[in-house]
Amino acid sequence: MSVVQLIGKALFTFKKKELPKKIDKILFFKIGALGDVLMTTPLVRAIRQRFPHATIYYACGNSFEHALRGNKNINYLIPFDERIFLNSGFLELKKLATRLRENKYDIIFVLDKHWAAGLFAARCGRFRTGFDRNGEGFANNLNVYYRQNKHDIDAYLDLGIYFKAKLLGREMDLAITKQDRKFAKKICKKPSIAVAPGGAINTGQRAKIKIWPKENYLRVIDALCKKFSIVVVGGKEDKRICSWIYKHAKNKKKIQNLCGKTTISQTGAIMELCKFVVCNDSGAMHIASCVNNNVISLFGPTNPYVLAPLNKGSVFIWKEKQACYDIYGRFNTCDKNLMKKITVEDVLYAAKRYQ
Repeated sequence: MSVVQLIGKALFTFKKKELPKKIDKILFFKIGALGDVLMTTPLVRAIRQRFPHATIYYACGNSFEHALRGNKNINYLIPFDERIFLNSGFLELKKLATRLRENKYDIIFVLDKHWAAGLFAARCGRFRTGFDRNGEGFANNLNVYYRQNKHDIDAYLDLGIYFKAKLLGREMDLAITKQDRKFAKKICKKPSIAVAPGGAINTGQRAKIKIWPKENYLRVIDALCKKFSIVVVGGKEDKRICSWIYKHAKNKKKIQNLCGKTTISQTGAIMELCKFVVCNDSGAMHIASCVNNNVISLFGPTNPYVLAPLNKGSVFIWKEKQACYDIYGRFNTCDKNLMKKITVEDVLYAAKRYQ
């Protein structure tokens, strides 16, 4: 246990553990990232059902709040610049804490596992519930232990246990508008497949070790082009890899490169219309899981039993016996060539089930 945790444990020794008698205002607090934010939505749905008349707020990083827009279980979104938690922006953190504290929440769900998130939330409200990851939950009033031994959706749902929230399914919520679907129909006029070759880039983290080689994606796309149109999707940070694939593809007429050109909901609408989706363990994988039962996800350092799509029709490809990505989100012990163990033939064989 670190010095910070020892001091924190002492400072919060006398914290209350009895739930507030009245719960009218609820805050969900999550710094990021995209996939993690989406995986919290089943918990939000369960808490909404448990407290139908409460006002629910969700504060999360600017880069990810688009994933929550239109969510019928949330009354107010509070976006903030997530970089202030990495750059030690004390004044900005103080301003955000003051802004959040003004709403006088009865309960704050601290959805990040780092002790700093719980300590920040303690400045925003009197009662917090969150995770204890090897002693990091010292600032929360109530905790559930996080051991990375179950799917993260289930771990988030565990936070509802203290409130007797009922499980309303493990499906993630992503709101897609009529305009999004109209846009997607123009893109997917013929039988299509969505391919997301990038990802794994978030504020403060660049996990290239999770990315399958672009040369392999190119070979898969060239093979699938014989039967399907291909829509290449991803964020702005994926433009380079997507452009390389498009440049070297054999049949460009059957490929649309939309990397960096669509919103999260537009990407979801496109994936919804596709026969199946091929992707790395990334935010795009979780978007696909929200809207499509046929997702082929490629794993290396991370554990698919903790993160992979739960849809019955989806499959993951993983050549490891255990994850090298540890409970603190570090890749220190990982072999840089893990993803190369997955072959083009592995992916094409998996794709046969959807053809």
